[in-house]
Amino acid sequence: IKGGLLAEKEAREKALLDWIAAEPGRKTQYGDIFPALSTYAPAIFPLLSIAGVTVLALRNDHRRRVEGVQQDKAERRTARRQQTTQNENLETSKPVKVDTFDKRQAAITAKKQRQLDSLLALYVDNPQLSVSDAAKRAGVSRQTIYNHLEELEQAGRIHRNGQGVEVQK
Repeated sequence: IKGGLLAEKEAREKALLDWIAAEPGRKTQYGDIFPALSTYAPAIFPLLSIAGVTVLALRNDHRRRVEGVQQDKAERRTARRQQTTQNENLETSKPVKVDTFDKRQAAITAKKQRQLDSLLALYVDNPQLSVSDAAKRAGVSRQTIYNHLEELEQAGRIHRNGQGVEVQK
């Protein structure tokens, strides 16, 4: 089929060129601008037709490749949907770690209790100790010391008397 179409196209081009060449005095569209075009036209038109056929072939090949990619995507999408529906039908039990939160809270509480006990020990040995020095010795921030002192005072374990910290026994 392609060979027949190509031969028909070449026959039309040849007829056109013969018609142009048959009337040498006839002015063509390009005759007044390029008078020598009629000399080169027999060589140029077949090249143009080859270029056109090449472009059409490339477009067809590209269209075929794009359709193939879209078909592959559709197949993968269908496979994923089937896999998902199969997974939804299965009942799975996920392990639940109930004690993780409790362990974490216990660790935080134990750490805070150790900090409070070490702060009490610091103030038993040196009641005049400033908040900055206590923070440096305990290895925490001054704000943490202020918070711990507030908590200890509310619990009744210390008393701040303006001249230092008095530890209650």
